[in-house]
Amino acid sequence: MVSADIVASGLEQYTSRSLETVSTILDKVVTRVTAAYGPITLEHESITEILSRAFRGPMVDNIIIVNASGRWVNDAYGDPNRESMLADRDYFRTHQMMPADAVFLDQPLIARTGGERFVAASRSLTDEDGQFLGVVAAIISPNHYEKLFQEVGATIPGSLALLDERGPVVASVGPVPKSLLNGLATDNGELPSGLFQNPESGERHLVVARPITGYPLHQVVTADLSQVLAPWHRSLLSYLGLGGGTSLVLGFGLLLLWRESARNEAIQRQLHESESRFRSLIESTTDFVWEMDENGYCVYASPQVEDIMGYPPEEIVGMRPYDPMTPREQDRMVDVYHSIIESREPFHLLENRNVHRDGHEVVLETSGTPVFDEEGHFRGYRGIDRDITERKRLEEALRALALLSGKETEETFFQLTVRNLSKALGLHLAVLIREEGEGDSPSVCAFHDELGELRAPAIPEQIIARLSAEARLILRENAADDLSQDPLVKALGATSVLATTIRHSSGSRWGWLICLDRKPISQTRASRAEPVLDVFASRITLELDRNQAHADLSWEASHDALTGLLNRRAFDDQLRIVTTQAPEPGRTHALIYMDLDQFKVVNDTCGHMAGDELLRQLSRAMNRRLRKTDLLARLGGDEFGLLLANCPVERSMEIAEGLLETVRAFQFSWEGRAFSVGASIGIAHTRESNLEHDSLLAQADLACYAAKDLGRNRIQVYQSDNAHIQARHGEMGWVPRLDRALAEDRFELFGQWIVPVQADSSRLPSLEILLRLRDENGDLVSPAQFIPAAERYNLMSRIDRHVIDQVLLRASRMPSHLRPRRWSINLSGTSLGDGTLAGFIESRFQAHGVDPAWFCFEITETAAISNFEEAQGLCQRLRKLGARVGLDDFGSGLSSFAYLRQIQLDAMKIDGSFVRHVAEDPVARSMVQAMHQVGKAMRLDTVAEFVEDHQTLLVLRDIGIDLAQGFALHRPQPLDSLDLPPTPTDDGSYQ
Repeated sequence: MVSADIVASGLEQYTSRSLETVSTILDKVVTRVTAAYGPITLEHESITEILSRAFRGPMVDNIIIVNASGRWVNDAYGDPNRESMLADRDYFRTHQMMPADAVFLDQPLIARTGGERFVAASRSLTDEDGQFLGVVAAIISPNHYEKLFQEVGATIPGSLALLDERGPVVASVGPVPKSLLNGLATDNGELPSGLFQNPESGERHLVVARPITGYPLHQVVTADLSQVLAPWHRSLLSYLGLGGGTSLVLGFGLLLLWRESARNEAIQRQLHESESRFRSLIESTTDFVWEMDENGYCVYASPQVEDIMGYPPEEIVGMRPYDPMTPREQDRMVDVYHSIIESREPFHLLENRNVHRDGHEVVLETSGTPVFDEEGHFRGYRGIDRDITERKRLEEALRALALLSGKETEETFFQLTVRNLSKALGLHLAVLIREEGEGDSPSVCAFHDELGELRAPAIPEQIIARLSAEARLILRENAADDLSQDPLVKALGATSVLATTIRHSSGSRWGWLICLDRKPISQTRASRAEPVLDVFASRITLELDRNQAHADLSWEASHDALTGLLNRRAFDDQLRIVTTQAPEPGRTHALIYMDLDQFKVVNDTCGHMAGDELLRQLSRAMNRRLRKTDLLARLGGDEFGLLLANCPVERSMEIAEGLLETVRAFQFSWEGRAFSVGASIGIAHTRESNLEHDSLLAQADLACYAAKDLGRNRIQVYQSDNAHIQARHGEMGWVPRLDRALAEDRFELFGQWIVPVQADSSRLPSLEILLRLRDENGDLVSPAQFIPAAERYNLMSRIDRHVIDQVLLRASRMPSHLRPRRWSINLSGTSLGDGTLAGFIESRFQAHGVDPAWFCFEITETAAISNFEEAQGLCQRLRKLGARVGLDDFGSGLSSFAYLRQIQLDAMKIDGSFVRHVAEDPVARSMVQAMHQVGKAMRLDTVAEFVEDHQTLLVLRDIGIDLAQGFALHRPQPLDSLDLPPTPTDDGSYQ
């Protein structure tokens, strides 16, 4: 009975440890596969390498991955049966329905390909959002356990078996009574130890059963009593079957006694050998075995107690279980153990805190079973104590690690992490070291010294060098010899080193996590420490990635995506901070505003990709000319801002001149073509504190526009008395006035008739819409005063839309006999760049129910050339709607004839600068005539503007011009009081 009990206990420990090993393997695999998944698939060879590295025999035959659809997609051998569907396996369905973070042990299965028996231990795979990705399964072979059973069960007349509570036999040696299995299946997985009688055959068996903690398994040892007692039965029958005298009986009796004595001696010898063998098996474990009597005093302790508690076995003998415990634990456990002894029932996994002989705390997990003699009298308990101090430390450290919210500063997170790691491993020192940039030495980010001896740890140069080659370093002892030149090892007098490399999820190295201790550590402790290091390293990697993601988002929010410079919002924030502080004595805060010249030529000629590349290259070139404290930003389009805090005026001018020289010297090449650009630069200085940052920016902007007005490609310093700056300042004052005028509907529409020039013409007059502004005092303001400001400050698009809507509304309400044949509406250059304008015009046509053929939209030649692609698209859409398109101010640009053929037009209005002098200047007449001929060749109506006298009209009629407008024909009038179109008189004039 004692031998069977010891065998069952020993095998239970071995099975528990082996399954813990499998669980650790699965933890590693899941962590590493989850980290790798995303950029690669579960089928990738990198996943195969992870499985292969984690694969350990002889107990585990293979490690496989089943994807979310149930297909076997990868394994440790790199040769999965991808046609095999495993979605019907219990372990897959269990994880699919409940993807919990726990190991699931399936019932024994039969392989579909080879027919071999196996058991699958599995973990689910999930992504960061908890989505089910599949299953990782370790394939465990029962053969490993059966070989072990054969080795240790040679002297037991019965069977050794590992049984599943759900019924099946996992592994066995010797026949397992069928009725025993039936009893297991019907008793809710409970299998008590004791005598067991087969109800069918009447055979009696001695059964010793030990549950495998945490798994639905029992370790079972059975012995057939008939085989144990068979030798005695045979001897007794032989003795009773003999006749004869007393001496003969006595002789045979003596012979039998001698034989029985010899046989008993052999049995006792076998029992002693068996006891010795199984005592050795138990004593080879890391747990210690104990026995106590019926009064609760220890009568036996295995040698491991000294390794765990520091007491030799002979000192433990005679103690009660709670004697070595901490005082607080004694108060709790005295009553617990008295209740256990009174109940005489088995107990399992009783946690208790004890004091090591050296004074530190040791946490034990105690399990025991009652012992009865042959007559059924209670004789005490026999059990096992397992040291779970490291596990509890690790649980507490991981719990503390899990409680980190990610809202801590990086410094705080690192410090808490190394402290938890030091406590989890029970080691003296934990250090986190960051690898700095090329040429810089590594730096200590955080450290935890359990003894509080070190102020600042030295950089462990030799350890780092080893980690660069090995990725992980485990030295259990003799670290002082292997790393004799390492500064940290020498300073600490370290004997053991555990270290690993920290990497970003991208694979690039970030630094190292290093633990040291003055004492050597065991192989078991080192093997347990490896996954702990992996967990902490993975947690640090996760935090690094999270911080990098936040940094990336912050960077993207504050930087221009194209050039990498600060964006407008971030620049404004920095400018606001600087302008709240007065500069140092003798210095100023300087703001430089720069607008590139000729940049649009590159965009229009080579496309936006070329323009973007020019901005990138030029930004890098400018950055190289600046100090580290200077802030360069892209404010939008081809505009840049540069903030120079605490900079002398002379130095700010030098920097501005250096920027201008950089731009002038910059040569941009694109597809074999070379381009140069220039820059107009404005500078504003301030020595004030609490200056509104908008004011400083406006000053620099005004100076920049003044530089443009003075010829471009130059620098202009803001001075309040400068005439050009005063003019620009006046324009800026129009911005709020125009906003209010739009809101208060103070724009008024005027009209000027355009009439036929030729006496026999069938053309009818049309009306050009002109714009005026009624100011705050009720006076009319001409467009020459506010249009430049509206164009410069991007208000013209809103004004154009207002005019279009008002004109179409009036046209819809005007009686047909009074309505002009055609209305001409001017569009600004700003509106040409508005990709939504054509859609707006179409929606207004529909809303007001007017015919698009009533309207002609005029675009200036300069605006058309500057926004050529946009002008082409807009003209096509307007003509497709049925409206007409005219080119205004023709001849004022430099490339009119080249562009004219590429835009779909209906009319061409010749610039007034040529028309005004056509009567007295032969050159002007020739140019107007040439323009008219080009228009006729393209089948366009030709219109002459600025006709201010009768003689000019006669010359235009002689040239053949179709239509004309000007003060000689009709002066602009408000639409509300518009006269009928003028009619020709006998002398060809109009009245």
